Amino acid sequence: MFAMHEGVPGHHFQISIEYNQPEIPFARNLTNIRGFSEGWAVYAQTLGVEMNLLDQKTVQNHLLYFYLGTVIDTGINGLKWTREQANAYLVSMIGTEVNAWIDSAIAFPGQTISYTIGYDQFQSLREIAESELKDRFDIKTFHSVLLRNGKMPFPILEQQVNQYIKSAK
Repeated sequence: MFAMHEGVPGHHFQISIEYNQPEIPFARNLTNIRGFSEGWAVYAQTLGVEMNLLDQKTVQNHLLYFYLGTVIDTGINGLKWTREQANAYLVSMIGTEVNAWIDSAIAFPGQTISYTIGYDQFQSLREIAESELKDRFDIKTFHSVLLRNGKMPFPILEQQVNQYIKSAK
């Protein structure tokens, strides 16, 4: 799973495409839009199931980690939960305490949330494109639309996906 996230089709794939687009300004190549980058990498992990490289349960458990981490991060950094409150939440959800998740939320506020929101955005854009295009949906073209212009805010990416949908109809 780590290889799918960090390698191909994850970060390595995404960054390689981005750096080979001369029209993307160098300064934009240097900035990190974490929701885009990490969202793509988590989305890429789910592609491993479609390619029969990963089993669905493994990927779902990993996604569960991100979603629980989002609640923990929001609880600690937004709602000012104590460690005890965060652990009580985890015990109620998965039956055990996970201090490493809590430590991560304290040390890196918002990090897990960027993975989760980013993944949700990519998955949502795919569902919209598949729903609108039905048999005209082409996964390779769709992924090209997502990556060819580099990292960007999701409202701009959504506009590009909408243009792809309109042109493919």
